Amino acid sequence: MPSSKLDAVSSRISAICTVLSALGMAIMALGVTVEIVSRNAFGYSIQSIEELSGYLIVAITFFSLAVAIYEKALFRVEILFERFPRPVRRVMDVLFLIALILFLGLVDYQSIELMIGSYQGNYVSSTLLATPLYIPQALIPIGLTLSLVLVLFRLIERIGNGADDDGEVTP
Repeated sequence: MPSSKLDAVSSRISAICTVLSALGMAIMALGVTVEIVSRNAFGYSIQSIEELSGYLIVAITFFSLAVAIYEKALFRVEILFERFPRPVRRVMDVLFLIALILFLGLVDYQSIELMIGSYQGNYVSSTLLATPLYIPQALIPIGLTLSLVLVLFRLIERIGNGADDDGEVTP
């Protein structure tokens, strides 16, 4: 897949994750606001808002990870990184991306195993909603898989065209 197609797919994934994260934040803010008004104005608490907000935080966290990867906003020790010559930084970038792929792959695999176990065991939350736990747990591998795809695309791009994060091409 040419770099421009990878860029287009990456951009689309990031845009979808951004919308989902923003939507999750808006729904969570609305739910908490309704809970506060309901409790203070009517003396009635909507018991499930806390649980649903927790699920939304999970979604926001893992979908935002994909956005951070796309925006190149992951933590990197610049003070150390910038001391190396550009060719060494390029190799370090490739090694970092490979390590990130391995890490995300492992965590993604484990989250899928957790979700499958919850589904097979018919586990539900011990709340009024009795939410089947595989439903909110599915948000984790979805976000991680999208993040993994973006890191893989970045690695392909880095190896393919030799561009650093600042856009300069390394000989």
